[in-house]
Amino acid sequence: MLPAWRPLATVALLLICGTPAFALDGHWQPPGIHPTSATLASVLAARDAAAGTASPEYARRVERWTLQAGPTQLETTVTVRDADLRFQTRIAGALYVQGRAAGVRWRQTPNGLVRRIGADVQGDDLDRWPLALFPYAAADCRLLGETDEAPLRYVVEYRPEHDSPHWFFFDAASGRLTEEIEREGSRNVAFRFSVFRPIEGTLRPFAWLVNGAGGEADVAVATVDVHEIPPSAVALPASRSDALAAFEGDSADVPARFVRNRILVDATVNGEPGVFILDTGTTQILIDAGAAHRFGIQTTLGHGIVHDLSTGPVHFKDLAVQTAELTRFGADGILGFDYFAGHIVHIDYGLHRVSFSQRGSFVAPAEARKFAVDYAEGMPLAAASVGSFSASRIALDTGSSNVVLLRYLLEHGGASLADLGILEQQRVHTASYLEGTIALRDAAVPEIVFAGVRFRDDAVQLEVRNTGPAVDFPIDGIFGTQVLAQFEWWFDYDGGVAWVRLAQGLSPAAGGRSG
Repeated sequence: MLPAWRPLATVALLLICGTPAFALDGHWQPPGIHPTSATLASVLAARDAAAGTASPEYARRVERWTLQAGPTQLETTVTVRDADLRFQTRIAGALYVQGRAAGVRWRQTPNGLVRRIGADVQGDDLDRWPLALFPYAAADCRLLGETDEAPLRYVVEYRPEHDSPHWFFFDAASGRLTEEIEREGSRNVAFRFSVFRPIEGTLRPFAWLVNGAGGEADVAVATVDVHEIPPSAVALPASRSDALAAFEGDSADVPARFVRNRILVDATVNGEPGVFILDTGTTQILIDAGAAHRFGIQTTLGHGIVHDLSTGPVHFKDLAVQTAELTRFGADGILGFDYFAGHIVHIDYGLHRVSFSQRGSFVAPAEARKFAVDYAEGMPLAAASVGSFSASRIALDTGSSNVVLLRYLLEHGGASLADLGILEQQRVHTASYLEGTIALRDAAVPEIVFAGVRFRDDAVQLEVRNTGPAVDFPIDGIFGTQVLAQFEWWFDYDGGVAWVRLAQGLSPAAGGRSG
């Protein structure tokens, strides 16, 4: 039986001390909503009557928005082609792009690195855009109810497969859209619409107030240009990682320290020393807001460019980063997705070593086991068997300690507790991650099979249903260092694979090679 590691002050997915328990029922939804006698069809029909019938040409257009957040003013270009979208915002010469293609949301950094938005629920103050203004399918909606305050409004929950949930509020008397609430992880953002104007046969808002996570902002639609949009203008772009890390030779060692399997990397940022946590569970490079000031990084809506970030012989130039409040984690920042892309990153838990290798010259050790990993969402997602159930979206997270099985595995994956082999659950406690807080029960599973190794009678933590500010993780589970530290790793983010072998001097406490 592998030890049930106590939570470390690590990162995120990053575990810190517990907080008071929540009620064990349901998902978060906007408060003050009650059952209604209306139907979804009647609410959407009233919406259509209030908005009018837009011309066919209106489905393809370019809009220009101005965003005012305190003293900061930005311009965003929005390209619309039917249900596909692209938002482009330039900050200090750096272009940030978000979009939706074939129902899948994505983000692109100024360095050209693209990740899909699925597992990522860490939040982005630059990506607070309403979806009610664009096409959405009724099949992805349900009528949640009606509000208890005047004027009466109907609330439609929009929960597509590849996106975070949104709630659209429609005035019961007029059918007009008045508000939208978005929830990403545990972050709530509200959009309150105003200044309705006719265009191309439809009546739509030309301004809205944004508040909630990330602070307040006023958005105004400056122009709407209707014209043909080619598919390439809104397509999912190819990801580029060739402009990221650089080092001499075929490989380079990174100055890393292993503290109870937490990996700390010594770095210099714009010439100033700093300590970062190496975290495969984070979908970007994050820097503490206070440390960013010390490093001389100018930020807008939490985004900035580091002119030079070096970890020993590995150098990054003009690297896009995002700021967050990280003081509770005892580090200046987190090295996530952007740090791993473009090269082979080797993590040896047995010898306490981290190194980079060039992809073109890398040769995996003959005894290492190769298996497929999905990195498209910015973190490694792999398959594993838990009990008799095969899970496909397990996050391999060097920033976490324990094995955590999430509600998503039961609600979307179709697993039952019997499938997982969980017969007895113990005390309920809470765990707080960078993304938010969840409620957990200690439990045990008879067997986990991962990367060709069978772990028997393993301690796990099972997420239980709760209300309040709980985060919704859209993944099956998290394998932290309780599992990962048993191996030596080679991560190939660009190639969609990883190689593992048992770490030198280590072996699972019970278990062995699986067939």
